[in-house]
Amino acid sequence: MKLIIAVAVAYVIYALIWAVMRLVYQNDTNFYTYFMPNIALPVLAAFKNHWWTILTYGWFHAPNTFMEMASNMLWLYCFGSVVQMLVGPKHVIPLYAYSLLGGGVFYLLAQLLPGGLGTCPPYILGPRAGLMAMTAASITLTPKYRFYLTETFSIPLMVVAGIFTVLMIFGSGFYLPVIILLAGGAFMGFSYVKLLQAGYRPAD
Repeated sequence: MKLIIAVAVAYVIYALIWAVMRLVYQNDTNFYTYFMPNIALPVLAAFKNHWWTILTYGWFHAPNTFMEMASNMLWLYCFGSVVQMLVGPKHVIPLYAYSLLGGGVFYLLAQLLPGGLGTCPPYILGPRAGLMAMTAASITLTPKYRFYLTETFSIPLMVVAGIFTVLMIFGSGFYLPVIILLAGGAFMGFSYVKLLQAGYRPAD
């Protein structure tokens, strides 16, 4: 819940800044000129001048995407609660943070692939890498887990994870670097759980 609250508060602050600047300047040009480049993860060519964005991009959503933010928080609760139940609450935020970093690195490196930059959006904003990490971590921990909606009706975690993954891929616009960002987040979630199972404690 602390993680969900943090992301929701970040969205509210970001949206308020956007609304105020839009009201003052009668447009959102200044917002997208001065704020977006300093929060969102840019293309590789611009990254050296905005290197800190690899630490910030996953905590914010675009200011006019409330439904997307709410949907993402529901998915975060869905998979994050499974992770928290099995490994404890202190691992949820570190897993999320590491996955944003790893997903960002994968996204930047993907642009070095042939055709990668040509199919790359100008900015990446949102917790997609963190959500994929929670998904991968939960199914790595307990692939046979089921969500019980009633006493007699349940849905396998693998089915929910599969539906979510398909939605994320379709939502990526099929941009190769974005798909690789998703894969990077999933890899970080898988790796984090394997480190825990091997006796390491990345959160300590």
